Amino acid sequence: MKILAIQGSPRPKASNTEILLQEFLKGARSQGTEAETIYLKEKEFHPCVGCYTCRAKTPGVCVFKDDMPELAYLEVNPVRNYSRHQVILGSNPAAEPCTARSTRQSSRASFLMG
Repeated sequence: MKILAIQGSPRPKASNTEILLQEFLKGARSQGTEAETIYLKEKEFHPCVGCYTCRAKTPGVCVFKDDMPELAYLEVNPVRNYSRHQVILGSNPAAEPCTARSTRQSSRASFLMG
């Protein structure tokens, strides 16, 4: 099994969110699971503006040239090796059910996935 962990904390490498996420992944790896973590704080992407270009004019391709295609491929592209993730885990601070960066990422991903 493969896990893709999407870490959405504004303090990605020095936060309680990171500690808990890494403990979870350590347990999963001890059972033979492969895991990969991406840090949204290290990625640049624009919020969706609802232009529907990715659906109508250029299916699956956004008008913004940023890191989102890489994130979308990690999550859904059946051609790349990363598509074999059976679990996509979102990790955000407990005080913030979903950070602004996580919201932007999930909004854009849902459009690109169709």
